[in-house]
Amino acid sequence: MSHSATRKTLTWAACFTLALAAGLFTSLAHAADESISYDTRGEITDLLQKKIGSLLDQKNADGVGVARGSFSPNLKKVDDTTITASFLKNTADKDTEKVERLLLTFKKGANGKWAIAKEDVQDTYDGLHRSLRENDEFYRFEKFSFDRYGMKVSATNGSLFKTSYMGKPSTFTLVADDLAYDYSPPKNLNYYQTYNVVMLKEHKENYVFKPEKAEVRGDGASCEQILASAFTGLKKVAKGETSSALQKDYDDLRNEWDKSLKDNGFFGFRRPYEADRQTLDLAIKRASGEERWIWIDYDNYEPWDVQYGASAPGFGGQVFPYAIFGYYSDSVLKSTPAAADLERREDADARDFDLDSLEGTVEIGLEDSQALSGDLTYGMTIKETLRELPFNISRLRRPGDEQKETRNPKMIIKSITDGDGDELSWVKTGAYSALVIFPKPVAAGTKAVLKMQFTNLDSIYQVNPSYSAMDRGGWLPFVRFTDPIEKFDLTVKVRDKYRVLGVGKKVSEKTENGVNVTRWSSDRPVSFPTVIFGEYITDGPKIKATKKDGTEIPVHVYVDKVSTHTLDETSLKSEDDAEDRVAKFEGGARGIRGKQLSAIADQAVNALNLYREVWGQDYKFAKLDLVADPLGEFYGQSPASMIYLGFGVFRGEGEVAANMGGGSSLSKFNKDVVAHETGHQWWGSLIGNANNRNYWFIESLAEYSAALYVENVYSRKAYDEKVAEWRRGVLRYEMLSSVQDASALWGGENPGAAYQFNVYFKGPYAFHVLRETFGDEKFFKYLKDLGAELAEKQIVTMDLQRVAEKDFGGTMAWFFDEWFRSAGLPQYALFYDVRQTEDGKWLIEGKIKQRVVEGKEKTELPGVYYKSRGWLTFEFDGGKAIKYPAKAKSAGEPERMFIVDGAETPFKVKLPEKPIAVYFNKDGEILAHDTLVNQSW
Repeated sequence: MSHSATRKTLTWAACFTLALAAGLFTSLAHAADESISYDTRGEITDLLQKKIGSLLDQKNADGVGVARGSFSPNLKKVDDTTITASFLKNTADKDTEKVERLLLTFKKGANGKWAIAKEDVQDTYDGLHRSLRENDEFYRFEKFSFDRYGMKVSATNGSLFKTSYMGKPSTFTLVADDLAYDYSPPKNLNYYQTYNVVMLKEHKENYVFKPEKAEVRGDGASCEQILASAFTGLKKVAKGETSSALQKDYDDLRNEWDKSLKDNGFFGFRRPYEADRQTLDLAIKRASGEERWIWIDYDNYEPWDVQYGASAPGFGGQVFPYAIFGYYSDSVLKSTPAAADLERREDADARDFDLDSLEGTVEIGLEDSQALSGDLTYGMTIKETLRELPFNISRLRRPGDEQKETRNPKMIIKSITDGDGDELSWVKTGAYSALVIFPKPVAAGTKAVLKMQFTNLDSIYQVNPSYSAMDRGGWLPFVRFTDPIEKFDLTVKVRDKYRVLGVGKKVSEKTENGVNVTRWSSDRPVSFPTVIFGEYITDGPKIKATKKDGTEIPVHVYVDKVSTHTLDETSLKSEDDAEDRVAKFEGGARGIRGKQLSAIADQAVNALNLYREVWGQDYKFAKLDLVADPLGEFYGQSPASMIYLGFGVFRGEGEVAANMGGGSSLSKFNKDVVAHETGHQWWGSLIGNANNRNYWFIESLAEYSAALYVENVYSRKAYDEKVAEWRRGVLRYEMLSSVQDASALWGGENPGAAYQFNVYFKGPYAFHVLRETFGDEKFFKYLKDLGAELAEKQIVTMDLQRVAEKDFGGTMAWFFDEWFRSAGLPQYALFYDVRQTEDGKWLIEGKIKQRVVEGKEKTELPGVYYKSRGWLTFEFDGGKAIKYPAKAKSAGEPERMFIVDGAETPFKVKLPEKPIAVYFNKDGEILAHDTLVNQSW
């Protein structure tokens, strides 16, 4: 169960429905029976709209609408006097929403007018229900004791109210003067130390407070079990016999409920939980001050079936967009002992189907510049036996995203049919979510085909008159971020003044009736497809990118014409100068010059050719397009066969350093951002992540690819400088989540920065450490083997570890656990003495103490240690220095390194001359805080 960033007071509804009528946008001509004349279609449509109007006129006793309708645009001609249409009728009863799919038969009368002659019910669905307030109950209790998943809650002599859903308890809220709680993660988790040692020290006010109330919600069986086992002396009473605090809380919620019902007669309906789904959420609200909550959430459909979260406006103004911790219950650990299988547990929205193919047509901004109309056919594999198939338009938001797209789309469904063209029932469950309702259950393993006609509003981002793009957070129903779509064939229609850029290969392009029509397909799987269109200038590289067989890869860079309008980059001398520049910028001017495009293309070509060799796999698509995005400044994003680049990436190095606030850091960013985004064509497109919790390596390995590009194009020194920048970044910001968990859990006071330093700094630094530890020969074989073994797969962290164990030998759990699955960093203290021995040599004897620290105050995690490999460095008079053990002298020679493990590691080294200084980890081979020498922390 997910939570909003700031937890609101408990409502009795988990979902809501919208009174949006379909059938309002019917621009896709091929959706219609062409034998029906335009005039006849218009007359039938008028009758259908009148029927919708008559339903909207149906009111309950409070004057609130309780009926609505929608119709399919797919009219069918039976004969010259008979036409049929599919019509959905939604009716809101007190506690049930009924969806009826009707077949309306229209007959043409002797007067030449059409009329509805017959209504046949084809299908009825009554699977959406809501709570009834008259079923709410009030209780007094003597004792409450809850102890699950690390959360303990107790209370005596308190009051509660209970709500029900379909005859079973669904929520209850309790208050008591001595209400108390205690939370501690399981001791076998890294979180135990993070929470008890770091978070309670640095942010105690967010986790420990006097509670006002506790709220519990879940499936009926789980709530019944809690009511039966956690309470002593539970007695049903009248509302007036409960505490005044509980009565006020109930009245507030009741008023909110009643208002919502008056605003929307379909408010509060939701699907019951699946029969095998178990969910229980217990939340605690703080009694005073800023509104703060903590909660423990169990849901056996989620990858981590247990999550602990805190929802508050605190932490320096940052809200919590994620759970704080996520872990597995004992039952999951017993039933799924293999670590790889645990990592591979699916996201909740991936349980029902795999998306295999996507074909069809989208019309973008033709009749309405903000409207997208789609006529798409989806091929999918059903994974669970089901009658209702939930779907939505995915909303991809990651911490650290620089895109400014924030609005959500509005999906208007016109028709959903099966592979035979038979209409199916459906019902909206939100602005961009719905259920497809099959006539009967569909068995797991079924290869299903769904055809959908729809219109989306607010999915098109028109940044300026010559640049528009589809919402990169998601714009296509059914398509999820991790879906590898095996068969992709999409026709795109826009106004003929625009050029379309899509994913895969452009198969054809033509202009007809003022419309530019392009068709895009791919013979390799694509993920999260996108489309942009505009008026562009373009240029290509001066060098060639090729595949292994010599086939050239077309590479082009595009910038929209408005973005080439000049901006005065000189210092502003007056307020008028500033206002003029702002006006030009707001009008779309970005000052991008055409001569800058070819250099960007060359960077992409160099990266394509390099990565072909590094990963041992060809670039998988037929072309690569790079597009200047006038919405963002210094950023990149890389869907299949396309790269978005912020307009700041097109600035010259001197211009960036002189005029941009970031100075040299932005100049460095611009040197390899193209290489990073090109890396995503391997990590993201060729090799995908199996679930959201295993996204980190998509970014970390793209970033490490960029470092190899820097080394290849510039020098090893430039590579080392980039590595040093990673190290400085990680040490500057202490993340509270691991690299692997960065995309799913809260990582610190600034979640965006925590995410960035985890996946863009610490993650790639770890691969640098692998290179330094095992040498180039083994390391680059490892990279090639990753490409060979994982191509066209959706993987998890254990897959990277498995290949590492094959290539490096022995278990690599120690490395992956420390670097990717754990938070915190080691700190070392080096103690040593130097004395001359009888043979005239010098003995350096000492120990290296270790501790692991976490958080901005560098709080020690007791009993936690890293197993690390590095070198001792000895410096002598004259500037000479040697490393111990001696570094490998050839590429084929394995590195011998000094292993530090546990609280103390002793060492003895005999040298022919006396060192003037001794260091450990001097060159940062281990990502650790600066080593103390002959002093402790």
